[in-house]
Amino acid sequence: MTAAPCRRSHCQRRWVARAGDPGAIRLTTVSAEDKYAIALGVLSIVLLAGGTVGARVLSQSSPRIVRIVWPIVGVATLAIFGSFVFIARMNAH
Repeated sequence: MTAAPCRRSHCQRRWVARAGDPGAIRLTTVSAEDKYAIALGVLSIVLLAGGTVGARVLSQSSPRIVRIVWPIVGVATLAIFGSFVFIARMNAH
């Protein structure tokens, strides 16, 4: 089965928005809040992936190393996340 043929001008009017076309779909600009929210989501995924890799590496080490490194990594993660949120709150209003 083949699809019904589509006239070229009809397809262009339906799918391609021309400049000055009142029916054209316009994308709104992305606000600073939305940019920071997207970046915060990406940062969360990166921290999750880094934590997963770090946990695999630390699972093979001695308990003494885990007791020393894990709190440092936790505080560093909190500092990175907190500083990003602080910067976002200062710049996005």
